[in-house]
Amino acid sequence: MENTATIFLVLFGIAGLFVIGRFTQRFNHYPIFIKQMIYQVMTLTMALVLLVANRLVHSDYRSALSKGDLGAPTDYFGWLGIKDGTPWSEAVITFLIFPLIITIVVVYFQVLKTSGVTAKCIISVLPAAILLSVFNSLTEEIIFRVIGIEGLSGAFSIATLAILSGLWFGIPHYFGTPGKITGVLMASFLGWVAAISILETGGFAVAWSIHFVQDIPIITMMLAVATKPSRSLSSGCLIDN
Repeated sequence: MENTATIFLVLFGIAGLFVIGRFTQRFNHYPIFIKQMIYQVMTLTMALVLLVANRLVHSDYRSALSKGDLGAPTDYFGWLGIKDGTPWSEAVITFLIFPLIITIVVVYFQVLKTSGVTAKCIISVLPAAILLSVFNSLTEEIIFRVIGIEGLSGAFSIATLAILSGLWFGIPHYFGTPGKITGVLMASFLGWVAAISILETGGFAVAWSIHFVQDIPIITMMLAVATKPSRSLSSGCLIDN
């Protein structure tokens, strides 16, 4: 019954992200940053409520909201060239750099290449994108990783729970950016890696870092494309063709 409650809370959180996203469309007349902050505050509040609810259900939970042991070894990525026993303090570098490069490339070809967004615009929205990425990555790590792992780690093996976490993180990204099958595969893989990092280190610092870094180019793209077009490169974000 407790495990069922945790799964329900995760699914409720996923649905809640979509519902709140639709709700905040009523703020489309606000600047994009303000609208996104409203969304982030609402979704983070929801995530914290669900986290507390899950902990009330599982009185014997082990908190994953900690740094964790970055010296803990990882044993699942030999096929990626990361030797078994490599500490997470070293392994995390691979998962920060290479997925980020792939994300930037995919975002560029899916959106930026045809949008006419200028480099100046990207630089101008980057600070706001970084702030929003902090909120978004924290919220989604709580919903997609922390709640499930705190509630289900005693019921499933590391491998099984990591796969579940990857799937319920990846499938909703079909409707995101990067989207479609490419987005699902990328998000599922990173969700799987993030879940293993929490299960092996005992904390979410690695998972949050990986997620945060991947969010930066995605949210930067969203802000840049949403910025009002201008007829001059000096005062706007889009090239007026």
